[in-house]
Amino acid sequence: MDEILKVDDLSVSFQTYNGEVQAVRHASFSLRRKEVLAIVGESGSGKSVMMQSILKLTPCIRKSGTIWFDGEDITEFDDRQMQKIRGSKIGIIFQDAMTSLNPTMKIGKQIAESLRRHQHMTPAQAKARALELLVQVGINNPEQRYKQYIHNLSGGMRQRVMIAIALACKPRVLIADEPTTALDVTIQAQIMNLLARLKEEMDCSIILITHDLGVVAAHADRIVVMYGGHPVEVGTSEDIFYHSRHPYTRGLLESIPRLNADSSQELNSIGGTPPDALHPLPGCAFCPRCKYAMRICQMEQPEMTIHNETHSAACFLQDADAAETCEKLGWRNEP
Repeated sequence: MDEILKVDDLSVSFQTYNGEVQAVRHASFSLRRKEVLAIVGESGSGKSVMMQSILKLTPCIRKSGTIWFDGEDITEFDDRQMQKIRGSKIGIIFQDAMTSLNPTMKIGKQIAESLRRHQHMTPAQAKARALELLVQVGINNPEQRYKQYIHNLSGGMRQRVMIAIALACKPRVLIADEPTTALDVTIQAQIMNLLARLKEEMDCSIILITHDLGVVAAHADRIVVMYGGHPVEVGTSEDIFYHSRHPYTRGLLESIPRLNADSSQELNSIGGTPPDALHPLPGCAFCPRCKYAMRICQMEQPEMTIHNETHSAACFLQDADAAETCEKLGWRNEP
């Protein structure tokens, strides 16, 4: 399966009054064709910034790294060149539809705008295609909705409009940034099932940014776990959920409430606080919160250790010399 998007050693920073915020540090990942790749991690781990920096949607500074899309190096593309890619070849669904959609424009016009810009359709053609898209994403009465504003729609319907806009030009890659945020469980399931169906119909790849591991388990082919702006573990859903090899990943999984747990049992959590992106530590970012941390973790950033062809983790506990320590601590690297 060949790669449609490849990011290698990407580092992104923001200049603030307090100093340089290192939002993403040496991140590498790839997206294969017709794949759903999930980027997971707690708030502030750099998930959204990394994706938006690929499309050059944020006023950030790229410190290092290369970005390849469909076999072409787009790292140094200027804004005019990126405009031909955004919306046309790479679509994005933003986190909050209420603030991402234009409240002063009718729904239909917002969908048609992308079609007229990228596919040079006439107003009549754009309207016809917009109505088709509204039906495709599951919105009833498309003629009526076409003329409405976003305040006339529910949260789930706004999210469907966002999906319609993102898919209007049949992009090769769709970035879904927390597409189920602030929606109830039933609507969340509908949105995720809709994305899965549209992926097959439109033959596109999806990058799913989320902190909801339940969503990830049901829909992702591969998962990238991020912490402190850095990918710490990459693997298939089975690798991550059943054979996780990084303490942070295991902490996330152990934090999920169990339906069969005793009601008097205290919920698990990861102690400590997220790292300060203004003053990143020289070693592993998770070291201060890790109960398995060793001296080397404070001094050096661990490299990705390949466990098998689909699974890798950035942790010194993967080293053979740490096997005895892991066993004493009750933390085993299961085959």
